[in-house]
Amino acid sequence: MLAAVLGTLLLAGPAQPQARWQADIRIQSVTVVESRAPAADPTRARLTATVVVQSANDDDARTPILVVLLPVGVRSVSAPTACEVSTPASSTQATVTCALTTMTVGATRTISVSTTVPPSGVPKRFGAFVWSQTPDPNPANNYGEGTAP
Repeated sequence: MLAAVLGTLLLAGPAQPQARWQADIRIQSVTVVESRAPAADPTRARLTATVVVQSANDDDARTPILVVLLPVGVRSVSAPTACEVSTPASSTQATVTCALTTMTVGATRTISVSTTVPPSGVPKRFGAFVWSQTPDPNPANNYGEGTAP
């Protein structure tokens, strides 16, 4: 019996390495739009950043995390309920962190974040960074930026 099992293993050849899971999660785009406030109330001007995240490659992106960097000096933020807003007291840079659910290959997620307009002279720029628990073969596309015209 043992000889038969060994013979079968020898005829089967060497064990094949298991394929490595990979998900190329990426920032597809960061679009920023400014809505002007009425002249009577300039505090109602808003910036809205729309971030599109895409999962590509061979495998699902497990538990992706998206971090959106807000313009410097912005404190008032509106974000989806799956996101947490962080405005550290010792910094002027606030962030929004979103825990996304697992993304299948080819899936996209769109997250929109609205803020007040930053102080005069500060760029109206948002940054976005995404990663997941699945190894990423191309982390160079995990970051994107968008600026209001």
